[in-house]
Amino acid sequence: MNPSAAKLDAIQFIDVIGKTSNTYDPVVARIECPPNGTCDLIFSQWNSVAPSGNSTVLCSNYAHPSGVTCTPITYY
Repeated sequence: MNPSAAKLDAIQFIDVIGKTSNTYDPVVARIECPPNGTCDLIFSQWNSVAPSGNSTVLCSNYAHPSGVTCTPITYY
């Protein structure tokens, strides 16, 4: 397996507002950054919620989240 070394730089998500479906409730987002690259993502005024009222954001290889609270996930 050759993990990605992509460099994601200064990508902004601004005013992401709304309610998701029941499909993945309580998860509203899944951020999977490249393990051998960079992940400079900025979330500003992020307000997405699941029908349960929760807003879990799953993150992999995202060391310094900005604007969201990450729940870490790992892959083997």
